[in-house]
Amino acid sequence: MHPPDGSDMEELTPRSTSHAIAQELAPRRGAALYPGAYTWFVFLSALDLMLTWTILYLGGSEVNALAAWVIDQYDLRGLVLYKFSLVIFVILACEVVGRFKPQRGLRLAKWSVMITTVPVLIGSFLIFRNILDELALHGLLQSVRP
Repeated sequence: MHPPDGSDMEELTPRSTSHAIAQELAPRRGAALYPGAYTWFVFLSALDLMLTWTILYLGGSEVNALAAWVIDQYDLRGLVLYKFSLVIFVILACEVVGRFKPQRGLRLAKWSVMITTVPVLIGSFLIFRNILDELALHGLLQSVRP
């Protein structure tokens, strides 16, 4: 079906419309699909790494069994390699999924950020609680625990 004016405008079907949207969302070759999400993901992953190492220094332990094994076997260097191997894997997964299904790739990238926020919040809380306990131990603050 062509428009009445005789132009060669493509017929809009649900498939051609979704394909056009996907083409619009897809970046030029070589560009990252979700740079904003990746920036947050890398930042939070690095923060998680730093908080984990601080908690270990303060006498805490790693609750992730695989990460605990890596730490026992390879120390900080192993932990860094392990953590950023996971980061690379997740970003590559988002890129592969996003090239075929842009909305699904974006959802995966956003969930990666949200999931990585959890250990950062828990680690921050544990360190903050440790600081308060130390202050109370030295009489600089009343105990925060009942």
